[in-house]
Amino acid sequence: AWWLATGVIGCLGVLTHYRFLFLQLPLGLAFLLYPALRAHLARPGPWIALGLTLLGLVPSLLFNLGNDFEAVGFHFSRRHPWAFHSEGLNYPLQQAAAVSPVLYGFMIGALVFSMRKALRGDPLHAMLSSVSLFYMLGLSLLAPWVDQTSTTIHWAWFGYVPMLVVLPEVLAALWARGRWWRGIVAGGLALAAFFVAASLALMLASLHVDSLPPWLQARVSVKMVGWDALREEVARHYRPGEHLYSTEYYVAAQLRQAPFLDSDITVLDQEKIHRDGRARQLYLWGVSEQFAPTDGSSGLVVLDYETANRNEIYRQIDALCRRFERIETLDEFSWFGGRRHYGLYRGSGARGQQDYAEQPVSPLCLPPLRGRVDSMRLFDKPQGGTLPFRGYLLAQPEGIAWVKVRMGGREIAGRYGVRRGDVRRVLGPLISDPQYPMVGFEGEIDTTQFANGSYPVEFIGVTHWGREEVFKRLQLDVAN
Repeated sequence: AWWLATGVIGCLGVLTHYRFLFLQLPLGLAFLLYPALRAHLARPGPWIALGLTLLGLVPSLLFNLGNDFEAVGFHFSRRHPWAFHSEGLNYPLQQAAAVSPVLYGFMIGALVFSMRKALRGDPLHAMLSSVSLFYMLGLSLLAPWVDQTSTTIHWAWFGYVPMLVVLPEVLAALWARGRWWRGIVAGGLALAAFFVAASLALMLASLHVDSLPPWLQARVSVKMVGWDALREEVARHYRPGEHLYSTEYYVAAQLRQAPFLDSDITVLDQEKIHRDGRARQLYLWGVSEQFAPTDGSSGLVVLDYETANRNEIYRQIDALCRRFERIETLDEFSWFGGRRHYGLYRGSGARGQQDYAEQPVSPLCLPPLRGRVDSMRLFDKPQGGTLPFRGYLLAQPEGIAWVKVRMGGREIAGRYGVRRGDVRRVLGPLISDPQYPMVGFEGEIDTTQFANGSYPVEFIGVTHWGREEVFKRLQLDVAN
């Protein structure tokens, strides 16, 4: 019965991720090396468990056979550079930060304890330590040669589960050594419990971000929330049959599930689709990476301002401007202190390939404002009730008329026209602002006009043509 249960769990694991399949390698090695375990191979139990585990590969195998082994090729070949990268040497430090240094130390201690037991012939510890050693040490050694752009920090966590089984035995042995060791064990357990509880609290808080105060919203993950609100905003502007575009593939995947959508979606950032191995998956979901509309048609565009860096956004906007005759700004909205920030646009008059060189006259297609806030940083504390700010801002071809700061529903005007000859060292030949070098700004925020709390702060530039654009967002804690 236990072998049958092991096979069912293995089958479910392999159905979840290819990584679960590698569990068979250290276990198989332990069974071959230890006579007490090798004796089980003469019985049907282990083979039944292995057969059930491999049965979980059938759906994946059928998918790969029907899709040119796209998934296997990405996970085991294309995503990895298979060349040395020194940043991979930090993998053990990343593991310690992820599970907390105290708990990571306990895991290493438990692994050493279990390996000693295994070397003395203990079959149970042979299985446990072989699995942990394979994932904890093996992946750390492999890290400098594998994917450095995607999330890999969770790969080694398979190795921690067996050590959680061993840990009580380790702690009991340390506890029996005397008073000082008891203090170390008690203190370590308290710290580990604190880290685990804090991590769980942040995870649970991220599921209810709307109900959190602004200062806490800025400190928890918001990647998994806000999709219903985004779908509602898009539904307000969507026209039946209209093609939809998104800058991010996971935004497109979420919108693909919306009941109002009756057409396909195109993702503009093609490089990220292939980097993350999502091209075939999105294609099967009706999400394309090709610019789809025929000449003269329109499309609704969703730009994700927060997840892509500004250069990527500029590149995607430029691509849109070359594909539509007119681009209309529909709406811009954000949640969670600006950490989820989107813009909705409608492009009309889709051009053919031969017309791409001519750009439309649209505020969206003008070169973006380029600026920096020098002296004000995230969570700066005001001194004496005022918080000074300064920086520079450029706009081509029209130039900046003035700069303002929006905070807590109020707008604070800054003084524009301060000499900033140093900007050329930063931007060099990119400078074409007609007002250069008088492109600096300065001002101050009187925090006594605001109640204590956390406020999103937006720095806004207004050009001589009336174009208004947010070029910097910060979060400010006021404690007068």
